[in-house]
Amino acid sequence: MGNAQEKIYSGQTTSNNASEKPTEGGPSSTAAPSDNQKPVQTYGDGKSKWCMVYAKALDITWSGDTRYWRWAKETSGDNFEAAELLNVCWLEVRGKLATTDLSPGTLYEVVFVVKMKTEADGWDAPVNFKFTSPDGALTRNTTFKLREILKDSKDQWKDIPFGEFKAPENPRNIEFSLYEYSRIWKSGLVIKGVAVRPKS
Repeated sequence: MGNAQEKIYSGQTTSNNASEKPTEGGPSSTAAPSDNQKPVQTYGDGKSKWCMVYAKALDITWSGDTRYWRWAKETSGDNFEAAELLNVCWLEVRGKLATTDLSPGTLYEVVFVVKMKTEADGWDAPVNFKFTSPDGALTRNTTFKLREILKDSKDQWKDIPFGEFKAPENPRNIEFSLYEYSRIWKSGLVIKGVAVRPKS
């Protein structure tokens, strides 16, 4: 699974059966530039499979505008492009994954893999993390203060688990998002992607 990354479990969580969309009324997303990178990778260890949804496969609002985001190639470990936040007040990252390539019956955790630049700013407000289960019956909302949980690991990748589910026999989609809509301008967050892997 590549380099070991520290997990973060602190946060406030609420679960409900309603699927709320925080994106209504927000700005339109701009598509990220395309390249030869495979934005979703499936891995396996002989017993179970897991997936990495890289940033290029995520719907990141304003990601195509170089005033707000830039794409940075990462060559250590996996070869991929990370999304680096330059400056936004409307932060919104959404994605989904079909469970087709996962191992049915296996319990998976859903993890945002991010890091914070040393010069990052504007992270006083809590950031919302949302996960919707494969059948759509459960929506889990968790908030994290990224300034606090990433303060001791600037420029190092960190795992932020925010959802879990059991892979169904019949493939369905899971959905996930990260968002913060205050009027505070934010910078310095770098997103590798979302890992969906067996929970140990």
